[in-house]
Amino acid sequence: MGRIQAFWVSGSQGLFQWVSAGGGYEFGKERDTWWATLIRLRSLLVDLICIVWVQNGGVVGRGVLLDYAAWAKSQGLSHALRSTTEITVRELDAIAASQNVTFQPGDILFIHSGFVKSLERLPEEEASAYAATNPPPAIGVKSSEESLRWIWEKEFAAVAGDMPAFEALPFQSTTHWMHEWLLAGWGMPIGELFDLEKLAGECARLKKWTFFFSSVPLNVSYFSYDIQGDDHWYTLGSRRSC
Repeated sequence: MGRIQAFWVSGSQGLFQWVSAGGGYEFGKERDTWWATLIRLRSLLVDLICIVWVQNGGVVGRGVLLDYAAWAKSQGLSHALRSTTEITVRELDAIAASQNVTFQPGDILFIHSGFVKSLERLPEEEASAYAATNPPPAIGVKSSEESLRWIWEKEFAAVAGDMPAFEALPFQSTTHWMHEWLLAGWGMPIGELFDLEKLAGECARLKKWTFFFSSVPLNVSYFSYDIQGDDHWYTLGSRRSC
């Protein structure tokens, strides 16, 4: 029997994705030149695929959904999804209370804001103009010490949402930038741009906001990583060894 080869090409930035602990070097506190970053990435390419939570089957556990979109509507709040709208700890606690949610250590937190749905409804020209903004303003959790303490004290295993960066964009804090703290500091995966519309609808129908969640990595033997230098793109490759 002949050997079958399959090729999968994807630019993950712009699709739903997990930003991993290995990727935290992008957000490390020591921001050196692009060349130093290139060298660090080259030595860590295998780790990007073989970090502990991938070796153990991916991100798996009890998911908990906080439906910010539904809660804001019930409160008569008008929240701009494609602006720097900050979701506060006080609001997250209020949503959890309204849903009768009790967090447990190791929960995977999901926040439904309605961002993905609003983006899909944009006319093509408006969507293109929005995507061309760098960074595009977007709703998200407030970047603050209070938010970080809340995530830490709830003992979440990972956090995710339907927002582009989980935290509000552009980043509003230079001292409590959540990507820096969660990725480089704690090794906590961040899920971005998850389509949570059907999940939110089903949770509302059942009046149940917890569920089994499993996100398993592709079993690939080779991957490449592109990084931009001063005037060139460099492609680095690594074989999967886990």
